[in-house]
Amino acid sequence: MTKRICPNCGRPWYSLDTTNIWTCQECEPAITPDAEVPLMEKEDYLKGGIGHGRQYDE
Repeated sequence: MTKRICPNCGRPWYSLDTTNIWTCQECEPAITPDAEVPLMEKEDYLKGGIGHGRQYDE
């Protein structure tokens, strides 16, 4: 599971995809692998679920 933070709006996104560029579904900019942050808490893993581009408010 990977967590990336949108560089424009700051929302966290979670996915199993670690290689492709994601698109923020909130504000539309590209989220590159450079935006990855480590998953540090169990809650991050549980929030991510299965599938690309799941987003949850923290």
